[in-house]
Amino acid sequence: MGGGNQRLRGDVRRQQIIKAALKVMSQQGYPKVTIRNVAENAGIHFATLQYYYKNKRELLQALFDYKLEEDSRALHLVMDDDRRPAKERFTTIINLVLAENRRPVVIGYFLQLWALSNHNKAAAKNLDNYYDAYLGWIIEIITLVNPSLTIKEKKMRAHSILALLEGLVPTYTRARKNRKPDKSFDQHLVNIIWQIATG
Repeated sequence: MGGGNQRLRGDVRRQQIIKAALKVMSQQGYPKVTIRNVAENAGIHFATLQYYYKNKRELLQALFDYKLEEDSRALHLVMDDDRRPAKERFTTIINLVLAENRRPVVIGYFLQLWALSNHNKAAAKNLDNYYDAYLGWIIEIITLVNPSLTIKEKKMRAHSILALLEGLVPTYTRARKNRKPDKSFDQHLVNIIWQIATG
């Protein structure tokens, strides 16, 4: 019984560390993602952090894995809810992605990861893995609303949707200061993505 509680505490501690690393990377930049700085932001001693992640490389890998798993979980929670109509699930997922792409911590994280991937092989590989996973998720939601397409057609449409969604991150970066989300613009994007998936 005690082991389960200890494991839970360990999982909570890991999440605390990862969230602090995400915040540091997003707000202060990759060079500031040090064991000491992340520990300080997490409110723990650096030796405690090193118990979970021995070095910066392990910490960054855990951060990437966490973000990938978090996004997958959120998407499949909606996609797998077959009590809801397919179109409703599709539009809910797209709206979730748009909302996520507006979060300053997410914008900062991906801008840092893109920059890092230009000169860091591990970051480049992680970014490739993220795109592959994201592409797979988009193919899944296209299949949800347009199952008769060939896999080639689904991939082409998924690449178009991914390019559109990825292009929003720099746009949101420029527009995020002191502005509320433009709901009509989001609805316009959802309609365009719906047309790409089903047209």
